[in-house]
Amino acid sequence: SNAEEIFNKSFEYGKRYYLDMKNNVNDGTVCLNGAYAAFMRGYETKKVCETICLFIDRGIPLMAFDEAREKDLKNAIAEYGAKKFNSAECADILHFSYLNGTSGYIKANADKARQWLEKAAALGKAEAQLDLAYQLHQEGKVYDAEQWYLASAKQGNAKAMYNIASLYESRFFCAWDKAGYWYAEAASHGETKAEEILQNNYYYNKKQQKWTKRM
Repeated sequence: SNAEEIFNKSFEYGKRYYLDMKNNVNDGTVCLNGAYAAFMRGYETKKVCETICLFIDRGIPLMAFDEAREKDLKNAIAEYGAKKFNSAECADILHFSYLNGTSGYIKANADKARQWLEKAAALGKAEAQLDLAYQLHQEGKVYDAEQWYLASAKQGNAKAMYNIASLYESRFFCAWDKAGYWYAEAASHGETKAEEILQNNYYYNKKQQKWTKRM
């Protein structure tokens, strides 16, 4: 369709925006405005919704929209994308909108922020899984936190790897082998604190091929 063609052509500018370290605003503007034009012509897909929301989130301007109206549009399309297409990106955008409030119609609401965070985590966004795990950890729900730290860590999130290792070292688990494994994973993903803990508190057991706690 014509709308699909508009989006596909504009999305090429979006890819160039992200690949170019300078993040040329003109490329971002072409992508955002093209995606919005396609959406308004009935080309409503998960990818279109996420593109509109993510580029508005980056501060890219949408023609004829002031900042408040642009944020309202972002949140409206994010809600549409999250509900219709189960978009984790859209759900996470709503999580932050409700967490901080906006200059538009969405006001800060901790309960709604948590609901959208839980949805984004359930839909597989690694950063949301880490955020949810941290909140649960702070609330003392360590076994629920373990589940979400692991989900995020298994997607390659280094901070989640470090946090699950710390949790396994805690009095709630005392699971040294698991802690050693995840500290090693975190270190291999660039988490320098994990590297220090391994060197100071663990040794590599070559026979068993695992990091073992020094006692």
